[in-house]
Amino acid sequence: MSLFKAVIEAWPHSTGEGSNKDQERAGPRKNTFLLQAENMKDAVYIAGLIAQGIEVNPMVWQAPIVLLERKEF
Repeated sequence: MSLFKAVIEAWPHSTGEGSNKDQERAGPRKNTFLLQAENMKDAVYIAGLIAQGIEVNPMVWQAPIVLLERKEF
């Protein structure tokens, strides 16, 4: 198993009430996760599942994976 760091952002829908309020409703913009996976392909899959979970929030427009890196020790 390897350890991977994933950063997934939460991009909010625009309500017209201002970007700060929209982001507050969508949750933190930057979300960092440590993943255990056999390889990069599996890490991409796991990060994709997490992104789908973030997108369940009705205030989230998109949840792109902006970083996925293998951590070396």
